[in-house]
Amino acid sequence: MVYVDINCYGPDGYHAERPGYQQIADCASGCSYVNGKAYGLEEGTAVLPSLPIADMLTSAVGVLVTLLAIRDRTTVGGAYHSHVALVSLDTAQLEPEVGLYPPQIVKQVQDKYQWAPMRPHHMVTDLLDIMIAGWRQNCDVLDRREYYSEFETMFGKSHKILNLPFKFESKEASSRWTHGPVPNGGHPGQLQWLPVS
Repeated sequence: MVYVDINCYGPDGYHAERPGYQQIADCASGCSYVNGKAYGLEEGTAVLPSLPIADMLTSAVGVLVTLLAIRDRTTVGGAYHSHVALVSLDTAQLEPEVGLYPPQIVKQVQDKYQWAPMRPHHMVTDLLDIMIAGWRQNCDVLDRREYYSEFETMFGKSHKILNLPFKFESKEASSRWTHGPVPNGGHPGQLQWLPVS
């Protein structure tokens, strides 16, 4: 068996039993404080990161430790239990070897994308809306068809989602999206087992 636990603070320490989520981790780690400084706000003013970086990094590391555990299980056997913590990954971004962008880089990026001000009262969805508006108006990243998969939903609407970040040489072996999330009961009577070749 392979187990992966994901939580806010990690498996031990005095906050281990506390629940938490991305925004809490962003504040507890100092990432929100760093954002407030980058935006030139008054000392001590914190702003959530404009993208859900803690969630994305935690998911990526969760996948990585799962793959490593599966590899080790097939070569040496055993069961594996891994822990991935949002705050730990947030604080890793603040380490000197990762580094923070200098103020002039922050200004160059802001000048290029012209994002609306991001402030403490903005929630994650507000910040995503601000980011998307800046991208839509000032670059073509949202229009690059090779980055996305598009298909019709079961409700007859077009749905576009981000492609996976890698491809294999064989198109058939490459992972790909054929549909978006399906609501409970969305495929009644249509589920079947596929033979493994």
